[in-house]
Amino acid sequence: RIEELSLRRHRDGMPIYCEVNVTPFTTPDGEIVGAIEDFRDVTERMRAQHRIKQSESKYRELVESASSIILKLDMDGNITFFNEYALLFFGFAAQEVVGRSIVGTIIADEDGERQHLRALLGDIGEHPQDYASTENENICKDGRRVWVSWTNKVIRDDVTDKPKGVLCIGLDATERKKAQD
Repeated sequence: RIEELSLRRHRDGMPIYCEVNVTPFTTPDGEIVGAIEDFRDVTERMRAQHRIKQSESKYRELVESASSIILKLDMDGNITFFNEYALLFFGFAAQEVVGRSIVGTIIADEDGERQHLRALLGDIGEHPQDYASTENENICKDGRRVWVSWTNKVIRDDVTDKPKGVLCIGLDATERKKAQD
């Protein structure tokens, strides 16, 4: 049995993608005397896959070229995504942050912050409206302290609707905070 994807033309000239299954037709003693070909039009599936790839590409380009800090956390406070701007802003390489706790990376590990963060993430999941906008002091890799204004959005599981993470978008507020002080 052979399966392949084939580009064909409809009688009006429009291209169509077909999934072709070829099964040999044999005699009782195994001699191949023909083939059974089954054509299935998969044009719409191929177009949908192409649209998804284009959408993902545009999304990736937007996120990576944004002049905003964009990061994602899981519900344990581990960083699962850090965009290019965030890497430059905080002075890290991707392998130094992705998979690590936000506490001890860009949030100082002082005064039991890890425990506080776990409670905070649980509360964000239950009361996201209370954390839609926050502003806090963060630390860069070189130890500099910076203030960031964050917009936070809970990411929910499609099936269970339980919180599975937080998307955080931040803007540098250091100069404004200094001027206020």
